[in-house]
Amino acid sequence: MLEKETDAAEKARNMNIAEAHTAFDRVMLKLKSRLGAEVFSSWFGRLKLVETSKSVARLSVPTPFLRAWINNHYLPLIAELWREENPALLKVEI
Repeated sequence: MLEKETDAAEKARNMNIAEAHTAFDRVMLKLKSRLGAEVFSSWFGRLKLVETSKSVARLSVPTPFLRAWINNHYLPLIAELWREENPALLKVEI
């Protein structure tokens, strides 16, 4: 019985991860559509989903400069697009 519960929990976790990546992909497509391919590839081409919870999405980029630029110029837009996917989201962190 415990093994089945563990399997069920693992399946649920994997589904949540898959759903988060699907939502992230949709957010990135919307961002690319709004900003254009050139701006998108310059600033968001290396943006990756790290983890999500019901209220927080954590994303990563490879450099502190890129992180600061996105935080200062695009974070509200990213949060808005993410909330379209998940209205319960309170915060996006890069």
